[in-house]
Amino acid sequence: MPFARPIPAMVALGFILCASIAAQDPAGEGGVAPEGGLTRSPGTEAAALEFVREHHPELADLLVPLRAMDRDAYDDAIRDLTRTRENIDRQHRRDPDRAALLLETWKARSRVDLITARLISTPDPSLERALREGLAEQLDAQLALQVYDRAQLQRRLEQLDEQIGRLRRRGDALIEARLNAALKEVDRVRRLDGRGRPSRPADIPDPRPNRVEGARPR
Repeated sequence: MPFARPIPAMVALGFILCASIAAQDPAGEGGVAPEGGLTRSPGTEAAALEFVREHHPELADLLVPLRAMDRDAYDDAIRDLTRTRENIDRQHRRDPDRAALLLETWKARSRVDLITARLISTPDPSLERALREGLAEQLDAQLALQVYDRAQLQRRLEQLDEQIGRLRRRGDALIEARLNAALKEVDRVRRLDGRGRPSRPADIPDPRPNRVEGARPR
């Protein structure tokens, strides 16, 4: 049986990118991914390539020839990389530490994707060993992110416990303070009533008889 022809690395990379980059969701639970598709423009394309060159140069080296070989796959990769970059940027504005962990998670996943693409193109035991190492690094990055999220959640729970305890300790005082504030508001509204008596709620009818417009009082 003849051997199958090796798949070019760039073509394999296109399949891997389309299948996996969009599934990474770097926004995680602490961020919101943008809805709908992204319109590719020279500016977004350049920003996506700059992002990849900075954080995963090997991937950038394969994206350039992918553009000529499979434009659809290239455009999909640029769109998904743009989404990844923008999500991490938004997260960085809210929580720089978590954004750094998200970036490490993406880099680990991206390295695994690249090794997988190369393994599809060129079966090699050394690539299998590299893939195992890459998967271990990916797991470490995911664990670091989840440990961080758990610590943040624990801190939030502690803050809620403090608030609950404060409300329980100061319950009577808070009720009195809020009651006094409400009564002051009632008194203020009464003073604004020019007739010198409590303003009538809107749902209580005026007890005075209706007068016919234009009639003289007797």
